[in-house]
Order: sequence, then C-alpha cells, then structure tokens
Amino acid sequence: MESYSISFTLAKASAVHGGNTDHNNRVFQSANVFPERTMYNVSYRAESIAQAYQTLFGKAVEEYNARQSRPCRRIKDYLVHITEGKREEPYYEIVVQFGDCHSVPFGSERRKTAAEMLHEYMKAFQRQNPNLYVYNAVMHMDEATPHLHIDFIPFYTAKRQRGLSVGVSMRAALTEQGFEPKHGCNQLEQWEASEREKMERILHRYGFEREDKDIHRAHLDVDEYKTLQDTRRMECLLKRVHSVRNADRTAETVSRLQTELNAAQQKIKGLEREKQSPYQSFYYSCDDKLMFMQQELRRRGIPFRETANGLEAQACFVRAVREIEGTYKEPAVSKRAQLRDDTDRILMQSASFEEFLERMKAQGYEIKEGTYLAVRPKDSERFIRFKSLGTDYSEDALIRRLRSKLKYEQTLTERVRQAIQNNAPYKIVLMTERFYVIQFAKGLLPMRRRDEQQPFSWRNDAELDRILAFNAALNQGETPDSIRNVLTVLEQKEKEAAKAEEKAESLLRTAYRLRDSIGIVFEGKPLENMTRAQAEADIREYGVINQANYHCIANLVESAEKGIREAADKHREIRAALKEKAELLDIGERILNGCFVKDLAAAEVRRRQSDIIPNGYIPGGTFCR
Repeated sequence: MESYSISFTLAKASAVHGGNTDHNNRVFQSANVFPERTMYNVSYRAESIAQAYQTLFGKAVEEYNARQSRPCRRIKDYLVHITEGKREEPYYEIVVQFGDCHSVPFGSERRKTAAEMLHEYMKAFQRQNPNLYVYNAVMHMDEATPHLHIDFIPFYTAKRQRGLSVGVSMRAALTEQGFEPKHGCNQLEQWEASEREKMERILHRYGFEREDKDIHRAHLDVDEYKTLQDTRRMECLLKRVHSVRNADRTAETVSRLQTELNAAQQKIKGLEREKQSPYQSFYYSCDDKLMFMQQELRRRGIPFRETANGLEAQACFVRAVREIEGTYKEPAVSKRAQLRDDTDRILMQSASFEEFLERMKAQGYEIKEGTYLAVRPKDSERFIRFKSLGTDYSEDALIRRLRSKLKYEQTLTERVRQAIQNNAPYKIVLMTERFYVIQFAKGLLPMRRRDEQQPFSWRNDAELDRILAFNAALNQGETPDSIRNVLTVLEQKEKEAAKAEEKAESLLRTAYRLRDSIGIVFEGKPLENMTRAQAEADIREYGVINQANYHCIANLVESAEKGIREAADKHREIRAALKEKAELLDIGERILNGCFVKDLAAAEVRRRQSDIIPNGYIPGGTFCR
C-alpha cells in the first residue's frame, strides 16, 4: 500500500520562526516561493488579529474594566496586554503537511491528493477545536510541498471569579476541549498527538498508510533543510573517499585522497556550525538600503530570508552582514527635494489652501505670505520661495493642483454613489478607490509616485494606478476566472519558451566547443580546455567539417548567438506578460475581498514602527537604519 509521511508543527507567536501572516498571505515572498504558482494557493480565512481579539474579547474586556475602580487596572488593549505580558502567547501557528518535496512533486497526482487531504483537515479543524479561534488560514501550493498555515487564538469560556470571563490561555482552552494531564503528558502534548491521529485517519480514508521516517528533530526551515542535504552529500563523498581499490593505493593517490578527506571533514564541521547557528533579524526602514543588502548578500552567496521589514541571516554571517552595511552610502536628500515631497503629500491630504498652510506649519515649516509665498524648513536660516521649486509649485499652481484634486474626489464620490444605486458590478472597485483616497488623506498610506519626475497627484499615484488597471480590465470584459485562464495559457507558453531557450543555449555551447576544436586541429591554436584527441573526436562527430570549409564555423556561431538572443527575448517577454497578469489577478482578488487598502495600511504601520523602535532593538533581532 502506498504511504505518505505527515508533519504537524506547532509554533508560538514569540518564537523566532513563529507565525507570520504577511508571509502566509503573500504580502511579501521569500526565496523558496514559485511566484507563478501563487494563484493556486487557497485562502480559508484572512482576518486581522486585532479584529479577532475584538470579536473574542471585546465584551469581556468592557465588563472587566467596568468592575475596576482604579483606572490603572483597566485594560486598554487586550492584544497589547497579552503580547507585552509573559504568561500567555497572543496566538499560535501550526504547519500541516502530507508528504515531502520528493514524494509529492509539482504536477503529480500525489500532490493533488495531498492538497485534497489538507483541505479535508482544514474543513474539520475549527469544528473539532472549538476553543481555538482560527483568524488566518491558507494552503500554500507555491512552494516545494503543499502545506497549511493555520493561525489561531486559544481562548477559555468558563466563568472565573477574577480576571476576564473570556480570555487567552492555551492550557485552559485545551482543558475545555477535554484534554487533561495524564501519564506524564500535558494537555498540549495530548492535543498534538490527537491532531496527528486525525491526519492518519484521513490517510486511511484515502487508502494510504502513514510513512514512518524515524526522524526525531525539530522543524527545519528551508535553508536549514538545504544545509542538511549538503551535509548528507558530503557524507556520501566521505564514503567514496574511503573506498579505494588496491591498484590505486599509490603514495600519490593516498595523499590526494587524504587531502580530500580532510577538506570534506572540515566542510562537514562548517556545515554543522552553520546549521546550528540561530537566525538574527535585521530591520531596515530605508527600502533602498534593504534592496542593496539583498543584492549584495545574493552576490556573495550568503543565505538569508526576507521578512516584512528586512531580512534574517544566521548568526555566523553577522560580521559579513555588518561589513556590507558599512559599504552602503545613503543617497543625499536635499532640503528642496524634501520640501517638494512634503508639499505634495500635505497638499493631497488637505481640503483647502488654508488647511494646506496649517498642515505645513504643523510639520515644522515656517510660512511667510507676501508677494511670493515662501517657507523656511526646520534648522534652516533662509526662506525658500515655493515658485523656486518649479513651475508646479508656485502659489497659483498649488491652488490649481488642489482644485483638480478636489474635483477628482467629488467626481469619484458621485461615481461611487451611482454605482451603488445601480448595483453595478464594478462598484467594489470604485469603493476601493474612494477608500484609498480617504485613507491617504488621514495620513495612513505612503506616497508612491508612478512617475518620479512629476508631482504626486491622484493621476500620478502608483497604487491608485493599480486599482484603475483592474477597473480597466473589468471594463474590457475580463474577470478573475478569465485572467486565471490566460495565466494557464501563459504558464504553458513560459515552459515552452524556457525549453526553447535551454535548447538554444545547448546549441550555442556546441558551436563554441566546435569552434575551439577547429582552432586546435586546423589552425594550430594552443591547447587549453581539451586535448587534440578530444578536438578531433568533436570534428568527426559533426561529420562534414574539413580543411576546405572549416571557416564556416563563424557563420554557425553567429547563427547560434542570434538564436539564443531571440529565445531569451521571447522567454523574457512571456515572463513579463505572466508577471503582469499574475499581479493583476492578485490586485483584483484583494480588491474584491476588500483587503487591498487594509494591506497597504498595515504594511505602512510596520514600516513606521521600524523607525521608532526604542534604542534600535527588537527582542531576538538587530535593528539597523
């Protein structure tokens, strides 16, 4: 009977590799993700943890606070209260998996079956665990193996004499579900064993047995798993080194093999140290610096994992990371450039010119009104006339830009009203556009120009442009289903283009090798990468080359080089179209699910928090500007 291995891994919120809903929901992608497969992921629930806490504990917190006569004992935010405390975890995450990357390869029937079994497990999880509130759950199909990420909040409901009537507690939650300490196993161990039994029963219903890999180790992340595989390859090399025939037992051979053995042993020791080395977190509030760091780490071959606000690298590479940070040179931002940015942002957040001036003052600028409107930045001795910033920044130009902005918003509001009244299918897109404008005016979203050379406006907003792109697709008759169909076609074309490019590369390598062989045999060029016998064998294999026509190799090489350029260009064009459609589908689904603007706001909150961390330190990580 065929078998599947099962994997059930529980992580606390406070753990270094605990739950990360941004990664789970693909707000950002790590290096082990295949972006072209992300469309196959299944999202079961995507609720923010703040909303989940309000749903679960909002009423209980109000009742508790009403009983407290001393304000200092009242709980302002229960999520913050639990997170900053040391007794309970605010949430947990489990990763559930059937099979591994070898037994469920992409495109196989076993992979489809694994996904079906995961789906069955997910459907029953909340019903079978009533005290574990699932606020985020997703099945990843875009990594090496299908697996579930389930984030949940454990809560108790039994009335208590002191404290909240409903609160967070893993032990109490599992106790209410019937798990009691016995035979030396606590509630958590019993619950984990129970979940693995449920997974095994699903296997039996599908006609499979559980594969026993006899592996007793903590959950490994992708980089640690790859390191382990490297170690195993080195062990195989050792076995080969130790196996030497008697005929080869010369002093020279033994010395060479001993050198290889020593090198292999040192390599294994190094891999073991790296495998055990914990990960350190590095946070960068500057996107340019983050991109620079990622590029340099890739160039130097240093493994890392992307996070929402930075990256993680193992402790053994901290010195190298610090050296790279020291080579980064932050681009200088002039006071005039900063003034333009502040002017653009504040103008788009204002409802009148008077409000614009007041907001500029609140930002720390001193305003001087007269013949020419001027402003003096903080820590500056001189005033700067707005008109000196460019033709789009004179007082008249600012007023025109403000009027254009207000007209755009009024027109948008009217379009939303009519769409709702007519129940138009595109109303959700217009409502998202309007919500984006409102959230930006509240200062909750960043300013991102589509064209960096032009002042920021609603018509030069990169995020708003993405919303309009999806709206344009709807107006042209496209739907999420039709976009998925196009993606399927493009994926097939991309595979064909990749094979064509690989074939063109093979032909080019053959042409280059043949050119080298001809140079050795017919032109007497010095031997470098091959012997004369190898060169003659290559020419004989080709069959039609002789002293009279060998000069035609130049045409063959030129044709092969042209072929690889054309194949690469076509492959690049298809990949670009595939990426464009995948991004359009992602934007459309987030718009239709009502989370597009919320995701942007949440990302901006995390970015701003990385700028105000006390003393530049986060427990378990290292903060860098």
